[in-house]
Amino acid sequence: MNQLGKILVGVLCVMSIILMAFAIVAFSTQHNWKTAYQNLDKEREKIKGLNDQREREKTDLERQKKELEDTLREETGKLSAKNADLEKENTQLKGDMDSFKATSDNNVKLAAATQQNLKDLYTEVTKLRGELSSAQMERQAIFTDLVTANDRAQSLALELATLAKTNQTLAKDYANARQLLDKLNYTLDPTAYTDIPPRVQGTITEIRPTGLVELSIGSDDGILQGHRLHVYRENDGVASYLGAIDIVSTEPSKAVGRIIPELRNGTILRGDHVASKIQ
Repeated sequence: MNQLGKILVGVLCVMSIILMAFAIVAFSTQHNWKTAYQNLDKEREKIKGLNDQREREKTDLERQKKELEDTLREETGKLSAKNADLEKENTQLKGDMDSFKATSDNNVKLAAATQQNLKDLYTEVTKLRGELSSAQMERQAIFTDLVTANDRAQSLALELATLAKTNQTLAKDYANARQLLDKLNYTLDPTAYTDIPPRVQGTITEIRPTGLVELSIGSDDGILQGHRLHVYRENDGVASYLGAIDIVSTEPSKAVGRIIPELRNGTILRGDHVASKIQ
């Protein structure tokens, strides 16, 4: 072997070592990016769930506060109207009593009848006084309920402020997560992933002659029209892949899918399992 051949052999060895190093670095980098993406996706789902929970709690608190305010306003109006009616009736009774007294002084012959009328009026006044006393007690009870409701409203306001502070913290964490996702060129648009079914499992409940099948899972489980699910069967702990189906319609607790002929790998029967992803 001449000198040129030795040089070429050395160059080839060096280039092989460099290419092998590049392959190792590329494989390690790809593995790290995949792990980071999976962790980031889990964190995004966790943050989204917490944010949805806080929004539902905030909406419930606002609705309860409005209902309480409407109830208190209605009860206060009823109490005011009833109190005004009682005062009007009391004034009218006083006028009647004065009139009867004047009639008794001017008509001595009718004193007995007037006295009886006064007794009747006295009984009625006593009854009205009892009703007035009951109304006052009822008003006091409503006032006590109003104070209790006000304390509850203040407590709810404090809880709302705490939730608002928590919401701000979550919003900050969400902004930070979104900034990291933007750096990774990852979109947060939910419509970009509507064709990807969630992780679900169910069973086939009916086989139709038209090639359609009914499933035990539906829109409440996150299944939408256009999702693709896989069919398999388990026998003695061994799973056999049977094919795939495309969802054509959904209801809250069930869905209808069409068997894909080109992916069929066996006879699909009622009781077979379906899943969005199988190992």
